[in-house]
Amino acid sequence: MPLSQHRLALVGILLAIVATFSVRAASAAEEANTPTSNPIAARALRDLGTWQGECWLWMQRVVFDATGRKVGFDYIDGFFEAGAVEVSLKDAQAGDVIQVVSDRYHGPDADYRGLHTLIVLENNGDGTVNGIDANQNWDGMVELRFDYNPAEKALEYGLNFHVYRFGATPGVSTRTSLPPTASKAVRAGDLAVVKAGPEGLNLRPEASTAQAPLGILRDGTQVTVLSDPLTAGGRQWVKISAPAGTGWVAAEFLEKQAPTSDGGHTSGSGAGTTAPLRPFRSVITMVSSGS
Repeated sequence: MPLSQHRLALVGILLAIVATFSVRAASAAEEANTPTSNPIAARALRDLGTWQGECWLWMQRVVFDATGRKVGFDYIDGFFEAGAVEVSLKDAQAGDVIQVVSDRYHGPDADYRGLHTLIVLENNGDGTVNGIDANQNWDGMVELRFDYNPAEKALEYGLNFHVYRFGATPGVSTRTSLPPTASKAVRAGDLAVVKAGPEGLNLRPEASTAQAPLGILRDGTQVTVLSDPLTAGGRQWVKISAPAGTGWVAAEFLEKQAPTSDGGHTSGSGAGTTAPLRPFRSVITMVSSGS
């Protein structure tokens, strides 16, 4: 039966699609066999085509194997604890790690659609990168990803993204996000209120994310600042006293209350409470919702 003009066009489109995937497959094979001077990228490529589970846990193993640095269990602070620095997307290079995450909700228990981790192999210079990740199809497999646009992906899920690079001295890394403005900076003796959004603010036993939080202070909780800011792990911390107890919090999520005419402070927007401690995200052998 002869093919109509419409069917010939359809066959042409299908052949073009097959050819495109063939080129991509050939490129993937070539890239997997191409030596790279970056130890993180080289280590990641060794797992190509294998099952490694969730993207975040796989990235932690890759970074540790390649550099000896242990990324912590916070989707932002964990990078700084391992000595990473934050760089811009335009400066991203092989071995950098892209993390799509909510800046308001990035603790160890974070688990929501769009949360994802990718290791950069090549910067395309147009806001996209070619990289390698695990679980991109919710199957736990490590695969290459071409023309990945983290800004677009973050926007799709209402999240943020960051690019991290390893190689700096642990404990002295900095982040590119701006610190609190001077007008809102808190000091010992100030009264302040929590401004952290619906997820609240972690109250921690030390100025670090290395240990589990004591609890979560709800937005609007009034606190008393007991110390001047202390820089650790790439962010500023202050010790505070809250209705639920005493501990350390990230200073950027506190807003100083203005003094009243009588020399005191205005009342807070609410006394607030400490939310029950959320359990850490469980690790299972199958894939959870997202990666």
